[in-house]
This record gives sequence, structure tokens and C-alpha cells, in this order.
Amino acid sequence: MRAKGDAPHALMSFIHEVGVPKTLMSDLALEETRGEWAKIVKQYHIGQRTTEAKSPWQNRAEAEIHELKKLTRRVLKQSRAPAELWCFAIEWAARTRSLTAHDTMLLKSRTPEERVTGRTPDISEYSHYGWFDWLWYRDETSFPEPNLLLGKWLGVASKVGQAMTYWVITSKGTIVARSSVAHLTEMDGRDQNLDKENNLVCGTKVKWTGPAGRKSPLPQEERGRETEDSLVNCQMREREREERESLSKRMIYYDDSCLSISCGERE
Repeated sequence: MRAKGDAPHALMSFIHEVGVPKTLMSDLALEETRGEWAKIVKQYHIGQRTTEAKSPWQNRAEAEIHELKKLTRRVLKQSRAPAELWCFAIEWAARTRSLTAHDTMLLKSRTPEERVTGRTPDISEYSHYGWFDWLWYRDETSFPEPNLLLGKWLGVASKVGQAMTYWVITSKGTIVARSSVAHLTEMDGRDQNLDKENNLVCGTKVKWTGPAGRKSPLPQEERGRETEDSLVNCQMREREREERESLSKRMIYYDDSCLSISCGERE
């Protein structure tokens, strides 16, 4: 949702992906009681209930929204990510809470998603990376440029490609969907000064390069914000230069009917 007027579209999306709810509880907002929303409720025979005026505590969803915002603020602060990536952080927070069992009697020791769908959820896509973790991702480059590049994990691209496809922010600030990713090793972490880089945006400007026809998830006023990139780009270029030099020293040769790879000069 980019505006309150998109509430009917969010409801239709929920119906298509999850199913038709028996009852809906909302406040007295016009976009959730009249117009297109009311037509959808009538079409699918959904029971509509509302809270009293100025009584948000009567809707249990309000408490969950509070917890969702709290988790989003926490992960943005801990990761020192730019605020304009809040939309990816809150989506990750929502899915994490949906896949986590809470101490709530109504859940009966199950996750919220399982209580709604009746199926045990698969958490594989969320178990390998934490939000805004460093990773290597594979990209198309011109030979002999390295095709493994540094990026940061922003979440699961559930509507792009196959399973285990993730949103990655690149060193240029573009946001791409990639399934070929790998963890940084301990040596990679020493080589890259990640602690210093972590408080900077990976690029000059966050750019959306998602599926064609889909608008950027970033707010309009945030999309044009520029951030400092000189340190990150210099360090990334230095890392790529070192990798190219390392590759140039490798020699592949045939010796005693065995193909070998040497990391030094052949004697």
C-alpha cells in the first residue's frame, strides 16, 4: 500500500494469496468501510465489524502493528541501514513475526501463519541471512571482471524467480533480485573493512530495478535522496583490483597428465 486509498487492493491481495476471511475487524476509516472495500466485502460475503470511535485497543491488530513497528525500528538501528530502506525492513519484520510462535493463547503454540493457513510454514528462505547482512552475489560482468560482487541482504523476493531468491542492494545503490548468493567467509570479513562500511549506504542513490511494470517500493520523497559513496566505492574498487591481480597470478598448466592450478609462478 502506498496510500490509504489502496486498502481495497490490499484486501484483494490477501484474498488471492491466503483466502477469504470469515470476519473482518477494522476501525471506522472510510477506506475500510465504504466504496470499493464495501463492494469486496459484499461480493465475498465477509462479516464486517468495526471498533468504537477512538478505541483502537478494541482491535487486536493494533497491538501487533505496534510490535511490528518496534521490531522495524530496532533492526534499522542495529544494522545502521538508511531510513529509506524501511519498506524492506518492515516486510522482513512482518514475515519474521508471522513465522515465529508467540506466547499467545489463541495461537496454541503455533505460528500465526500456520493458524491462518493450516500448513506448517517453511522458514528456509529466512534462516540463512539476517536483515542487511553482507553477502556475495553473482552478476553478469565482462571478462575478466569478477562476477562475484559484494552486496547486502534486504529480504526475500517472493514474487520474482524461483525459491530462495533475495533482494540485494549493490555497491551502486541499485536493488536487484538474485538467487545466486553466498555468505562471506571469515577471511572475507577481515579483508573488507565491514565495520566502517556498515554505517554507509552501498552506493550513491537507492534505485529500483525490480520487475517491469512494478513501481519502486520507496516513498517518492525518499527515492531521490543522495548519500555519500566515495569511501564505499573506493574500497569496493580496491577489493576488485586485488581479486583481478590474484587471478592474474594463477596459471593453469598440464603436468604429468594432471590439470593443476598454481597460485604462484611455475618453476
